Amino acid sequence: MHIGKGRTAAQSFAGRIGYGENPDKTNGGELISAYACDPHTAAAEFAFARSQYERVTGRQEQSDVIAYQVRQSFKPGEVTPEEANKIGYEFATRFLKGRHAFLVCTHVDKAHIHNHIYWNAVTLDGSRKFRDFHRSAQAVRHLSDLICAEHDLSVIENPKRRGRSYNTWLGPDAKPSHRELLRAAIDAALAKKPRDFETLLALLQAEGYTVKQGKDLSFGHGDFKRNIRLNTLGDGYTVAELRAVIGGQREHRPRRRTSVQSSRPQGILSIQKKAHGGQGRGLPPLGHGGEFEADGENEALPGRAWPDLRGPFAPRLRAEGKGEGAVREGQGHAVPACGDQRPQDPHRQLLQDPRRVRRL
Repeated sequence: MHIGKGRTAAQSFAGRIGYGENPDKTNGGELISAYACDPHTAAAEFAFARSQYERVTGRQEQSDVIAYQVRQSFKPGEVTPEEANKIGYEFATRFLKGRHAFLVCTHVDKAHIHNHIYWNAVTLDGSRKFRDFHRSAQAVRHLSDLICAEHDLSVIENPKRRGRSYNTWLGPDAKPSHRELLRAAIDAALAKKPRDFETLLALLQAEGYTVKQGKDLSFGHGDFKRNIRLNTLGDGYTVAELRAVIGGQREHRPRRRTSVQSSRPQGILSIQKKAHGGQGRGLPPLGHGGEFEADGENEALPGRAWPDLRGPFAPRLRAEGKGEGAVREGQGHAVPACGDQRPQDPHRQLLQDPRRVRRL
């Protein structure tokens, strides 16, 4: 989570954490737990810790990451809201090792119960910040899967490595972008057969668009945050191509939105991190029992069959005294934890490389 454009750090904290603490989603605030902070003042405490970090260290970053969020979802009907909150709290405790204040908000407004886990980027002593490390996404997934296996819950064994953008996931239901709206306005203006390029611009101005003549021709609108250059609309929409269409030298072919013909993806756990002004190294979606998490809230997936998963580490957990019920036959998938006590398995190499964990 980074500071939103035109917003202060305190406003960004309040907006993001306020969404997680929404009483309509958390049973009136009963499904919220916290470590080293008060749920009622967590946003203000996170903002204060950040200001203290800048004062003590003297460090100020251009693209400052202020907090991190993990969304953890569960198979419908398999866990109670209270148990889901405890699992989220256990995950944050073991992953952060008590170095960062965190907040766990369990939402029950969807068919699937899911957690929003927020932690402050600044450590409790105010001397350091949490830093992403190589393959941190896998480490998060492994720890989450292990905890769920210990609680006899389902996990996804082979999640897809990359997800889709929210608009791609919505397909034809997605809200048109500003560029799509501008292309549609140009298509409508061309359909009126303007006699020259200046007449085309006049038709667009009549529809509420403003024209800026500079190095590149650009258009503005009351709904746009910034002007859109004509040469960024794609093939068929450059000045030369539009003049050729008006002059009858070429045929205009409106650009249509590509329809998404594939089904919506299966449930996964995703970790959200927006860094470096949205241009930084993001974390890919992670596998875990639950619903698909895109860039925002999503709907449940009614009627989707959950796979019969078989975990390779089930016998090892039983041998270590986790109990016969620790991993259900055909569903459990245990993976190494990020804490001090973790099973010995081939995946442990992922967490042993000091280059990958030195910042935790």
